[in-house]
Formats: sequence, structure tokens, C-alpha cells
Amino acid sequence: GGLFLISLLTLYPDLTSCLVSVFRSSFLFYGVLALVFTLMTYWYYYSWKGMDAGWRKWAHASLGVLVNVAGITLTLIGNAWSSFMMAPAGVNERGQFLGNVWHAIHTALWNPLNVHRLASHIMLGAGVVAAYGAYHAMTAKHHEERAYYDWMAYVAFVFIVFAFFTMPFGGYLLMREIYAYSQQMGITL
Repeated sequence: GGLFLISLLTLYPDLTSCLVSVFRSSFLFYGVLALVFTLMTYWYYYSWKGMDAGWRKWAHASLGVLVNVAGITLTLIGNAWSSFMMAPAGVNERGQFLGNVWHAIHTALWNPLNVHRLASHIMLGAGVVAAYGAYHAMTAKHHEERAYYDWMAYVAFVFIVFAFFTMPFGGYLLMREIYAYSQQMGITL
């Protein structure tokens, strides 16, 4: 991310200054939320064994939900930036931004991009869990341990399949909106 930011500032200073002027408030919110997300993720990971019984188990599960909400919010904000770059809303012919931040976030491509990327994030996360479970199932020494990790990989694979069913529809929806916004951009894609 840091290298990408440095390359954007170096290679595309006009684009970067335009994006910063349009999304100034969301950049600050994104940075703070990324820090909070990182801290909550570390807390979730390192409190796994200490919060495994009683009310602490529920607190740990709630922390996991908060980590996922923060991660999804980060994805939605990043999607807003990229969808604005592909299909800017509230911009006149000279490239001046005339709208507010909500107009910049809620472009024609934002929701289709959200559907497509959230499904891909579910598939990637479930794929990591499935690979983890499969590896531990193959290297397990005891039958109970092997059955547990086999079950883990199976459940993760079910999530992959269900998320995979939404991918074509999300992709078709995204392409339909791209064509509706600009046929030339759709042909290029």
C-alpha cells in the first residue's frame, strides 16, 4: 500500500490531488479505521486461547464480528475510490467536482463492484481456511483430529461454493453498469 501511494504521488500527481480533494474526509476515516482494524485483528488473534469459555467466548465472537464489519467497511471505501476513478459522478466537462462526498462514493459502479469484491473476499478467506484444514487433516496423527480438520475444510469449501455462485452475477451486473456508463470502456474491458 505504501509503495502504491508513493507511486501514485510520483507518477500521477494531478490524479492524486484530485482524489484527495474529492475524498478528503474518507481518507482520514479510512486511515483511522485501518489502524482500528489492525489493532482489533491482533487482539482477536492473540486472545484466542484466553477467551475460550463463558462470557469471554461471546466477547471474542463479538470482537470477530467487529473485525469483519471494519474489514467490509474498508473494502466499501476502497471500492468507492476505484469506482469514482472509473465512473466519476458529480464532475463537469472540465473535470471539476461539483457534488458532495456521497455523490463521489455512490457512483454507478459502486454497488456492482461491492457485490463482486465481497464475494471474492469470502471465497479467498474460505479458501485459506479450507487449505489450512486440508493440510492439518492430512498431517494429523489421531483420527479425531483428522475428522475435525476434515470437517473444517468441508465447511469452508461449502462457503466457497455458495460465494462462487454469486460471482458471475456480480460480474455481469458490473459489466452491465460499465456498458451503461460508457460503451467504449465496456468494449475496452
